[in-house]
Amino acid sequence: MNEFNALERRAGLLTMQGTQYATIHTAMFMQLLAAQQAGNEKLVNFYVERFPPDMRKAYYAWMAQKPFEIQTRIRTLSSQSSMK
Repeated sequence: MNEFNALERRAGLLTMQGTQYATIHTAMFMQLLAAQQAGNEKLVNFYVERFPPDMRKAYYAWMAQKPFEIQTRIRTLSSQSSMK
């Protein structure tokens, strides 16, 4: 029974830590997006350098898809079609 309780406490701790990491990483990513929208490349780089390796890899893969250029093109096409 003691082993079960110890494992259950450990699982609870790991769950809480995982949630905290996810919250921190999400907040960092949201701040990075705000810096990107403001054109503050120095701040963008500050956040990217502090991402954990797996998050940095995902960020670079996402940026390779040029999400901000695609968003601009969609807005342009949308505004052009509404003018017709």
